Amino acid sequence: MAAAKKKTAKKKASKKAAVEKNVKAIRNPYSQKDVIDRLMDDTGLSRKEVRSVLDGLKDIIHGHIKPRGAGEFTLAGMMKIKRYVKPATKERPGRNPFTGESIIIKAKPKSKGVRVRPLAGLKKMVD
Repeated sequence: MAAAKKKTAKKKASKKAAVEKNVKAIRNPYSQKDVIDRLMDDTGLSRKEVRSVLDGLKDIIHGHIKPRGAGEFTLAGMMKIKRYVKPATKERPGRNPFTGESIIIKAKPKSKGVRVRPLAGLKKMVD
């Protein structure tokens, strides 16, 4: 009796992988002017149009993270920007970790900030 050979299924390359451009590494960080110049070359838009697109994106993000806004903004596949509020703390007793001496830990006011979290698309760019 002959042993039957198993056929292994060939994996097809995903469409996303086929669409990705070959992007060259950029050794020196771009300034804002360099970013605008690069976008002008890549898109064929004028400097004024590129600046207005970037200003529009900045306004959209600002609207999302301001106090009465949604609190978060997602740039598809790239990053998620979230507003956070750290509550105020009261004054409390504590101990010095080195000497064991009793101390009073000062109260801290409420603080606000922004967190930017990378999403899968941005993480894949590192590989």
